[in-house]
Amino acid sequence: MLTVRPSIGWQPPLLLIDATEPLGEIGLKKSLALARDCAAEARQKAHENIAALAREGDRLRDIHLGVSIIDETVAKAWPPPKEVNVGLMPRSPVKITPAGGARPEAWFEAMA
Repeated sequence: MLTVRPSIGWQPPLLLIDATEPLGEIGLKKSLALARDCAAEARQKAHENIAALAREGDRLRDIHLGVSIIDETVAKAWPPPKEVNVGLMPRSPVKITPAGGARPEAWFEAMA
C-alpha cells in the first residue's frame, strides 16, 4: 500500500531594510564613514585656524592704523554664545527593498 502525505508550506516575503543614511544623520555612522568625516572635518578646521592666525597677524601688524589690541583680546575672551540647533529626527527615510515575493510551497512525501 502506497501512502502519500501532502505538505503545504508558506515562504514569507523577504524585506531588506537599510537604515544607514538616517542613522548617519543622527550621528550613528559606521566606523569607516565616521573616520572619513572626522578626517575631512579636521582638515577643514586646520585650514580655518591657519587663515584665522594669518588674519590676526595682519591685524596686529596694522597697529599703527589704530587697531586696538585690547578690544581684540576682549572679543576673543568673551565670544557671543553659539546657537544650538538639535535635530534629533533623521531627514532621510529608511530604504526598504523587497528581495522576494511571498510564495507558497507544496511537496509530497510518498511512503511505502
